Amino acid sequence: MKYNGKTYKSQQIGVNKYNERNYKQLNFRVKLGNDVALKEFAAENGLSLNALVIEAINEYAEKRTGQPILDLFDKSIIPPKTEKAE
Repeated sequence: MKYNGKTYKSQQIGVNKYNERNYKQLNFRVKLGNDVALKEFAAENGLSLNALVIEAINEYAEKRTGQPILDLFDKSIIPPKTEKAE
């Protein structure tokens, strides 16, 4: 909650705890300037940079395995196909 444009410290602590329990931050590197190109491309396509990366991973996974591996809406990781043991 914001008051006069400021976030309450207790609220930020709660958000940080939630994020620590529910998300893992992954970092990757790109050449200088490519970050701007990626952000612009994502915005032009109505995506956040995070959504663009997840969509790209899923497209690659679908080509290789026939199904996506990540849920675009961060609900859960889609389990991989398993073959039944005979």
